[in-house]
Amino acid sequence: NSKLALCHIHLEEYREAVAAAQKANNVSTWKHVCFACLRADEFRLASQCGLEVIKYPDHVDEVVSYYSDLGHFTHLVSLFEQGLGLEDAHIGIFTELGILYTKHVPEKVMEHCKVFFNKLNVSKVVRACERARLYSPAVYLYMHDKQHDSGLKIMMERAPA
Repeated sequence: NSKLALCHIHLEEYREAVAAAQKANNVSTWKHVCFACLRADEFRLASQCGLEVIKYPDHVDEVVSYYSDLGHFTHLVSLFEQGLGLEDAHIGIFTELGILYTKHVPEKVMEHCKVFFNKLNVSKVVRACERARLYSPAVYLYMHDKQHDSGLKIMMERAPA
């Protein structure tokens, strides 16, 4: 079924490729079909496959890179928002969505941090907040992670003169 999925990709039969990937049900096939669907601007199908790929923490970075290289940032954010609802959603999905928000949807960062604080890799999201100069969410994360000194340091550095 993996080879069948690849054949369907070469024939540009993306729906059939997704169906074959479902039968094969391995991350490598899902990834190939996802990326082929992305290249063909078949975003709904790419999303369906992408959700199967991001279940595996080791493959999250590759999906982010591929979507980003093609400039499909809205679809990438949407994929990870859908990923929050996965039965087996892991810390990497919550963390990566927080990082994506800092880059592409900054108005959603604070709410995401408040709602999913316990499911975030705090240090990664804080670094992303600081890079994006989103100091309120960074301070919030520091304070709730009991890193008061770091939170106070940001507040003092950013205080008006």
